[in-house]
Amino acid sequence: MADSNGRGKPHIALMAFPFASHPVVLFTFARMLASAAPGALFSFLTSSQSLASFSKTWRPENVRLYAVDDGCSEVMVNVVERIGLFIEAMPGNFVAGIGAAEKETGGVKVSCVVSDGFLPAAGEVAEGMGVPWVPLWTCGPPSLVAHLRTDELRRRVGVQEQADPTKGEELLHCIPALSAFRICDLPMGILSGDIHSGFSTLLHRAGNKIPHAAAIALNTF
Repeated sequence: MADSNGRGKPHIALMAFPFASHPVVLFTFARMLASAAPGALFSFLTSSQSLASFSKTWRPENVRLYAVDDGCSEVMVNVVERIGLFIEAMPGNFVAGIGAAEKETGGVKVSCVVSDGFLPAAGEVAEGMGVPWVPLWTCGPPSLVAHLRTDELRRRVGVQEQADPTKGEELLHCIPALSAFRICDLPMGILSGDIHSGFSTLLHRAGNKIPHAAAIALNTF
């Protein structure tokens, strides 16, 4: 039971990747959770630029917004550079954001971390705090399986110039959950494209981290 200051209440920190539609999707999820659990606190963390896009959108009273450092200076940089800088700023920016959220809520400690599925830093933060991590994967189960099995796919099929270009149309029978898909259907960054880019590396790390999550929330359409 929570005391008069709210200590003892469930306090969920939601960490959003501040690019494309990711923060909006996680914010929608946060509103749904907060409406279903009015007795819990929800702290939504992402960059200030991202927050500005929906800060005036209706949200339940138990959802609070917190800006985290995006790693960018005052100098304008392109999206690819901004993504790289944000990745470099993790997990320290989220740790600082959680500290601010706990202070503003009167010392109510975060008891669960929810994040975009490809933010392994969120799992690391949750692990360091000794609380559950629940990643949200919005791209559908096949995409999740592909990233969970990246190492196996690279070993079986080959990467870039090591792969046989004539086998792109072959079905992925080696991975039962992907047996209806062709090798060429795999997302860029797994076998083809720049597998060493910051984002590809982030997804690879996420695929290795997600199996350690307490649960996974995902679309099933």
